[in-house]
Amino acid sequence: MPGNANLADRLAVQDVMVTYANSIDDRDFETYRCLFHPEVELEGFGSGPIRGVDAWLEFVQKQLEPYQQTQHLLGPPMIQVDGDSAQMRTDLQAMHFLGEPKNKIVWLWGAYRTGLAREGGAWLIRTHQLDVWGTRVA
Repeated sequence: MPGNANLADRLAVQDVMVTYANSIDDRDFETYRCLFHPEVELEGFGSGPIRGVDAWLEFVQKQLEPYQQTQHLLGPPMIQVDGDSAQMRTDLQAMHFLGEPKNKIVWLWGAYRTGLAREGGAWLIRTHQLDVWGTRVA
């Protein structure tokens, strides 16, 4: 069983992913940006890797344009903390409600694999990978 310090770190790391999902669904890009290290590296979201928070935010905003609303549901995370670094796997189900044609939903399920570092007292996403297990349009 983790000690109290490790438990506090695990909860703080978990809060990063909860904030990630909430801020993307709320289109709160100011809060969303604060979750990432400036030199973040991302995989699995497009045709190749994305590097840097500015490139990532530009990509995300463009990808969300067709959707009227999204909802990212997260499973309980698996978290390992080692000093000022952490690794996390978070299972995911995401619904993307298209603006046009109406009543169409794109479902995605998979997992996020996220590496974080504590810097200046805050946990920041350094690496982030999406493993897509399946999608469905209905």
